[in-house]
Amino acid sequence: MNEEPTGKMSDTEGQTNWEQLRSRSDADVRTALLSDEEVVPTDEAFWKNGTMVTPH
Repeated sequence: MNEEPTGKMSDTEGQTNWEQLRSRSDADVRTALLSDEEVVPTDEAFWKNGTMVTPH
């Protein structure tokens, strides 16, 4: 893997429809997440020992 950044960005645009996502209620988003079999729910215990890391 090349450790140096190339400065190139992907030619493809993201496929997220941000306007649609922002218009959804929290309850709608939670329902969608809970119905997705690839999503692993987390709770406060999962994040209790988490560490915030910011890129430099």
